[in-house]
Amino acid sequence: YRLFDLVGNKLRPTENALQLLDDVIDVLKRIDNIESRLQGTEHITTLEVGCNMSTGIELLPTAISVFENKYPNTLINVFEDSTPNVVSKLLTRELDFAIVSGNINNAKLSCKCFAEEPFCWICSADNPIAQEENVSIERLSKERLVLPGEDIVSFYKAGVPDMVELKPSWVTVNTITTLRAVMTMGYISHMPMNFVGELIENGQLKLIHTDMNMKRKLYIIYLRKHKLSRRIWEFVDICTSLITKDISDET
Repeated sequence: YRLFDLVGNKLRPTENALQLLDDVIDVLKRIDNIESRLQGTEHITTLEVGCNMSTGIELLPTAISVFENKYPNTLINVFEDSTPNVVSKLLTRELDFAIVSGNINNAKLSCKCFAEEPFCWICSADNPIAQEENVSIERLSKERLVLPGEDIVSFYKAGVPDMVELKPSWVTVNTITTLRAVMTMGYISHMPMNFVGELIENGQLKLIHTDMNMKRKLYIIYLRKHKLSRRIWEFVDICTSLITKDISDET
């Protein structure tokens, strides 16, 4: 049962050592919990959550608010960054889990889809394209587009026969930047329906009626050897319920 390997002039922990470290951390957390209860104090636990930039601003704030109202003794710390950096934090055990848009292929991680989030195309309130019916992707490809720096083909489902290459005029992962470009500069973009639904209702944005059914898959990722607590799965359930609620509100 070797705990370290000699690599060059340095000792590196083995997989057995890392697994033992996880077990020790779990035991220490349980001991802290027991001590707090014996002392009659409320035990505060913390969840370290990772997310990529789009889910960080569009989904997690509401989910965290609902969760912390239900479980005031559980605090959530968020690390928001690009997906590769979030994965790196997971692999070094700095995060308990992460919620991202897009599948992750890594032998050390479990990646499970927990929801499909509807997307919609949006424009400014005075953009004439909002008056058109069944706008095709060919039509959209001729407009000025502001899109995230990711492969948007994964959003498109059955019913779109031939993909037309969409060449955005502006690539950004910043949601606020996207909204400003759409509302004040005449750009067109696509965003989660649950995020822009209220802006559409109050007239600040217009929904573009397309012939496409767009969705993105949301995944929870975590270390394969790490067993998630029931509290974490409850947080995921809250995220799912928020998406489902917004879908039912639109239908």
